[in-house]
Amino acid sequence: MRKTSSYFLAVSVLITILGAVIRLADLSHDSLWFDEIMTRHTAVQGSGSAAAAMDVRDHLPLLYALVATVLRVLPEHEFTLRLPSAVAGILAVPLLITFGRSTRLPRAGLWSALLLAIAPFHVRYSLEARHYALLLFFSLLSLYWLYRALRHNRQRDWLIFALATAINLMTHYSAWLLLAGEGLLIVLWAVFMTRRRGLAALWPTVPAALILGIVLLALMPRARNALAANSGTEAATGTTAAASLVTWLSEIWLAFGFGVQLPALILSLGAVLGMAYLLYRRRWLVITLFGMTAVVPILLIQFLQVSRWALPKYVIYLLPIYLFSCGVALQVSTEWLAERLPWPRAQVARTAIVALPVAILLIAVAWRPLQQEQNDLVRDWRGAAVELGPANAAGDTVVAMALDTADGYNAAGVAGPYYLDSAYRVLDGNHFSLETAQKLAGQQGRVSALLLNSNQPVEANGSQWRVSPYRHGLFAVTSQDGSSDILAQLTALYELLVPQAEASSSQCDLRQKLAVLYLVDERYGDARDALTSVDPTCPLGVKERERLQTQIDQQLLAAAIESGDEAGVSSIAAFLLARDPGDELALAAVTETNLLDLFLAGEADVVDDLAPEPVGARQFTMPQTADTGEVLFMHPPAVARFTVQMPPEPLTLYTRLALDPESWGWGGDGVTFVVHLGTPNGELQEIYRGHVANDTADQTWHTIEISLADYAGQAVTISLATENGPAGDGTGDWAGWETPRLLRELQDSE
Repeated sequence: MRKTSSYFLAVSVLITILGAVIRLADLSHDSLWFDEIMTRHTAVQGSGSAAAAMDVRDHLPLLYALVATVLRVLPEHEFTLRLPSAVAGILAVPLLITFGRSTRLPRAGLWSALLLAIAPFHVRYSLEARHYALLLFFSLLSLYWLYRALRHNRQRDWLIFALATAINLMTHYSAWLLLAGEGLLIVLWAVFMTRRRGLAALWPTVPAALILGIVLLALMPRARNALAANSGTEAATGTTAAASLVTWLSEIWLAFGFGVQLPALILSLGAVLGMAYLLYRRRWLVITLFGMTAVVPILLIQFLQVSRWALPKYVIYLLPIYLFSCGVALQVSTEWLAERLPWPRAQVARTAIVALPVAILLIAVAWRPLQQEQNDLVRDWRGAAVELGPANAAGDTVVAMALDTADGYNAAGVAGPYYLDSAYRVLDGNHFSLETAQKLAGQQGRVSALLLNSNQPVEANGSQWRVSPYRHGLFAVTSQDGSSDILAQLTALYELLVPQAEASSSQCDLRQKLAVLYLVDERYGDARDALTSVDPTCPLGVKERERLQTQIDQQLLAAAIESGDEAGVSSIAAFLLARDPGDELALAAVTETNLLDLFLAGEADVVDDLAPEPVGARQFTMPQTADTGEVLFMHPPAVARFTVQMPPEPLTLYTRLALDPESWGWGGDGVTFVVHLGTPNGELQEIYRGHVANDTADQTWHTIEISLADYAGQAVTISLATENGPAGDGTGDWAGWETPRLLRELQDSE
């Protein structure tokens, strides 16, 4: 017996060492990628206090606290940043062995630990400064102590289960799904125990329940917010829509099966055979533990419509359950074969003879996927940073840009600066703003770039740029022409790159950035051409695009006014007013007569004897848009008449009508606005009548344009009047004509 225990211990140590070597050998091989950089930043920012650690990004704080602790002891490096994940990945191996011994299936524990030690999927997340290796370890720890607690019903076991689960809940929100499965199993166990032994049987669970209750209450607001942000029919920002059950199962099957179909098929058959053996042996506690904690999380993901596609890392805690079932099949099959060997006599030796080739075969099968995992560089940021070299001057700038995603998600703007010389100024090329470009105007320096373009190479024809490719679609671009004007270099860079953007949405977004550069460089025609080439259906930066278009057109309008180009003034003003009927610059450029100014100058004939309030000038602000306008305030019944000499060119009466937002809540049936026009000594003719109701649909500005072309060259009287609504109700009739003007006719803005 002692000899068997020694063999078991030796094999356990060898498997653990194997897992450790695989995980530690190349822990710093790959550059940190986007999410790992965020781990580093969050750990550093949140390392000052426990409160800061709880208030970090959109994840739970355990990983960040561990990384911050490591960084207090060891120098910052890829190795040290990933060390908590690697240690968790290594410790999961002996923990699975311990679980096997606890379930009285020790050799199944050894086999499953071997599978876990060489599983490429687990190795991947043991080499990443993210939550998933920790999630697997603490989930397995929770399952181990839950099994012991359910089996022995000892208070100590329940307490350790509660502590392990509490730590797991601080690791990742997916742990809540596992707890749901564990909780359902505990409820079923409690019902069973109560019927057999009464309520007294549940007393050992009370301290554990109190601990978990406190932790759940403390974390519930965060969990609720995370659920709202990552579930439902709408995909969360930066994620994809929810995946079907079939997709989830197929992705898990392949990931847990070494990422290759044939091993995945063999392992899945092993898992089925292992569960069948457990059923045959009536190992009900193991079966229900595995069943509840595997099925419930997957069903909850479907029920909640988690908007994270089918990413097995979110249920990585199912991996040891799956591999343990495979381990049961391996234990049974190798023991069956060993019993049929005629030699040697010792059972341990016969088992070793059978087990050793099987173990070697498993390692051989995993070898190639492991090599791919070890050699797979996400991005070679270190190499690209070396290519760019040190900053030579204060103005040296690196543009970080993604050409393969619509909004530059995971762009070099996050990972690149970690490896670049700190003297560089880094610009996020995917979110390059007008304000940033304006600050760069006139500055001198050297421009380089870090670019992501996953599926096609970035090319530079000519001698201005040198492009150096790095792993997985990363490119370092350096300037070769000796230019020192930063904006000129940026413009040339965008002109080179925009056509090479892969996604149409990405390309149209980058065209907007090129328009920004043209605008700051006072190349207004080029800016307008760049912006009009943007696909109007592009979902990104719509408001920015409208603001940019307005600024470009305002500059073009100013240039047209200065050059005396009346046709250009009319056309551009039409563009501006089509987007914003209250655009002051456009209105001023084509205004012949401002009737509000005439009123303020005392040149209006006002009749407001029957009105509750006198005609005057006020401001109305629409609360939904913060759009403010100066109005001629006219509480009905009121009239304001203006005598105007019309020029030979045709004019348009242009104004916006509204009720004062302050009066919206007072009720009433609204106001009727009326325009009459005629010669001073002739009869006035009604040329417009419109009603603005005091209801939600009408609570905004209403633009009216009335052609006065028939009166060109004549002296006319323009009458603006307000009347009570159809019901004659004057309640809330605070009516206004927003700066009524006579505009020179606009050219078609289409």
